[in-house]
Amino acid sequence: MESLGTDAMSGAPLADRSRSRGRSRQRAVGIIAAIALLSGIFIFAANRSTKGATGSLYSCDLDPAPNVDVDCVGADLSGANLRGLVLIRANFNGANLTNADLRGSNLTEADLTGADLMDADLTGADLTDTTWSNTTCPDGSLQSGLEACNGETDRAGTRNEKIAFMISEDSGTTINSMNADGTAATFISEGATPAWSPNGEKIAFTSTRDGNDEIFVMNTDGSDPQNITNNPQYDNFPSWSPNGEKIAFTSTRDGNEEIFVMNTDGSDPQNITNSPESDSRPSWSPNGEKIAFTSRRDGNEEIFVMNTDGSDPQNITNSPESDNLPSWSPNGEKIAFTSTREGNIAIFVMSADGSDPQNITNNQDLDIFPVWSPNGQIIAFTKVIFGDSSPTLQIFRMNADGSNSRPITSTETKAIATSWR
Repeated sequence: MESLGTDAMSGAPLADRSRSRGRSRQRAVGIIAAIALLSGIFIFAANRSTKGATGSLYSCDLDPAPNVDVDCVGADLSGANLRGLVLIRANFNGANLTNADLRGSNLTEADLTGADLMDADLTGADLTDTTWSNTTCPDGSLQSGLEACNGETDRAGTRNEKIAFMISEDSGTTINSMNADGTAATFISEGATPAWSPNGEKIAFTSTRDGNDEIFVMNTDGSDPQNITNNPQYDNFPSWSPNGEKIAFTSTRDGNEEIFVMNTDGSDPQNITNSPESDSRPSWSPNGEKIAFTSRRDGNEEIFVMNTDGSDPQNITNSPESDNLPSWSPNGEKIAFTSTREGNIAIFVMSADGSDPQNITNNQDLDIFPVWSPNGQIIAFTKVIFGDSSPTLQIFRMNADGSNSRPITSTETKAIATSWR
């Protein structure tokens, strides 16, 4: 199998450490070094309710039925016993109802916008006139005729959003896909840093199969992989333009890490950063007009935004600590990123101009690699968990404000999510 082609945080090649040892030492104070040095981190466990239908469950007051206009906005009701309750016009906007028992309940006119109902038991529930915008639902368990949770006309669960992720093993790194709830994990190919094309028909990724780190493009089932960079230096972290016509990537072909843009067949590669310091990990804005990236040109790792031709680069983080791995929200209004500005490694979300940065994981764990869902409601990320032996990388998902965080991969793998479609 492949070796992991790059340092997962900064983009430095792992397959060719001798070539980049000087650069790696310079980045030793970066995030990946912090991960390697920290240990004994408390392992996250989702808090699951065991209360019955009566009494107070977090922020949601569910006294004996019937209830009308109950406010359960953002409530954590995972695993709750709500069997047989009458909850007319209840507002479950953004609530976590995973594994909840809702058998025989009456949820007429309930607002389930952004709610997570994965693995909830809805057998016999009355869901008349409920609102299902951007709701996560269990496949095939909803009553006949109900519209899809995403507000479209598909049946629930048929939209089939997929997360591409990589698994690091002693023998190398593989590319895999899974449903957005973590089910149906499927091996695709050997390689790293997978990125879905905008139309969902291709995956760009990094591979060392030709001797060094190169960008390949393949079909989503792993067939027909094509080396589109074919360069003796390392090329990594592909990011598709929204129209699917260009790929931005990190390359050392001009002597240090720079952001390049090429056509999707690999032709006409252009260095758009041309900086003496490291520039890496590009993320294309949804409107196709900007590229966010990580740069050390101001002395430490910062998030910059530039035009797609490399002009007008702006430092939008300006923090003395490390800011890395930018990811644009689907509407282009926010950027999620990884930062050490509050001491530990956390996921932050800021406005696209860098204002109002908010720590949304806000714990003592090590949280990296934020990836937005297509509707902008959910962020997947990777949690570094230190056990008795080597660290485990586990993929979590949470609401875009950081609430309702839960794992979607096991602790037995080292998994990093990199793309969601």
